[in-house]
Amino acid sequence: MAYAARHPEHIRHLVTVDSAAPRWADTVFLFKDIFPEGQERADSFAFADALGDSTPQRSHREQLFGSNWNGPNRRTGPGRWLALTR
Repeated sequence: MAYAARHPEHIRHLVTVDSAAPRWADTVFLFKDIFPEGQERADSFAFADALGDSTPQRSHREQLFGSNWNGPNRRTGPGRWLALTR
């Protein structure tokens, strides 16, 4: 990005992926605007965690990763992480 700012004559297109502002506080997160239902779900998980109930968060992880990571190699493959969070 610094090169593009210094030499715009050499840049035709600039694609930024997974980038943040120089100061984290200045980073704008658009997920809540694009996916409001996801933000509501995340807020509900945070609320449940604050009350000491991690079941919804754990259930969500199992739903998200379960079909891919709960196979026969679950204890040695990537599913090991999911198993350790139970």
